[in-house]
Amino acid sequence: MTSYKAQVTQLGFALFILLLAQLSSALESDRDQLMEIESDSAEFDELAGLTTYSGNVHLIQGTIELLADEIQLRAENDQIVELIATGGPARYEQLPELGAEKLFAQSNRIRYLLDQDLIELSGDASLSQQGTTLSGGTILYDVRQHILKASSGATNQNSTERVRVVLPPLGSERP
Repeated sequence: MTSYKAQVTQLGFALFILLLAQLSSALESDRDQLMEIESDSAEFDELAGLTTYSGNVHLIQGTIELLADEIQLRAENDQIVELIATGGPARYEQLPELGAEKLFAQSNRIRYLLDQDLIELSGDASLSQQGTTLSGGTILYDVRQHILKASSGATNQNSTERVRVVLPPLGSERP
């Protein structure tokens, strides 16, 4: 028989998988929207296919809003294949679907591999929506496979850093 603690943990991860499944469908519609970027400076390296935006960077595309100290966009064959946002922390928010609450994410580094549909949050990473929060050193989400992995990011056995899931009470109204 499964313990109550194990059931709550399974419920937490199941909830995040459902929330992030909504995110994957929203990403598709947001990709078709105009991307607007504001920053203090921008540098385009045509040979490397790399554009770097620095200083108070604000990116908006559809329902996505990304705030960072720096955003790098890497392109191949005139298509963006990788986005890396860094900051203290970089902040991401998106409305997964009409009528839903926003999904919030933040970490020191947000990396999105568009061609592989992989999102990696690293360095004090957290995801939250509807009163549920997941935090850890690293959070990796495979959008295609609907697999979410979180790790503490601890580099030694003496570290007290852990993965943490906070769930609102079952049946409670969410803020």
